[in-house]
Parts: sequence; C-alpha cells; structure tokens
Amino acid sequence: SYMNQKNYAEAVNILGEALTASKTDYRIENNLGYLTQEWAKHSALTGGEAAAQTVLEQMLQRFPTVSAVQRASTAYVLKLVSRLSDAG
Repeated sequence: SYMNQKNYAEAVNILGEALTASKTDYRIENNLGYLTQEWAKHSALTGGEAAAQTVLEQMLQRFPTVSAVQRASTAYVLKLVSRLSDAG
C-alpha cells in the first residue's frame, strides 16, 4: 500500500477521492486521521518539526471538516509540547 511505502501524498489523494465518493464511511475519516499522524511523525524524523507542521497544516486545509484529522493534528502538537516541556 502507499502507506507502507511511505508514499503519503498518494495515499492522501486516494483517501480524498474515497471521501468524496462516500461521505458517510467513517473508516475513510479514521484512515485520514491515522495517515495524518503517521505522515507528521515521518516528516519530523526526516525533515524536522517544521516539516511535520507543514504536513499538519496541509491536512487541516484539505480536510477541514474531518474530525479525525483535527484530532490527530491536536494530539501531535500536544505530544510535541509535552516532549519539549519535559526536556526543559
């Protein structure tokens, strides 16, 4: 799958098309939330926190009404704040 290959942009496109075709399938929204979480983590590891922030902003702009994307973005930021706070 595109997720396993870390081809997050293509996974987003496919899920976006699926969401358009079936606005009532909660699994698509859940997958978008999971994708947001994993893409942000991967981006932080490979490009730093600024790259993760860019991913979160893009996902929130593209899917502003998908609560799973909002939750994943919020959770990522809260974990980051906690890590930074613990680090002093």
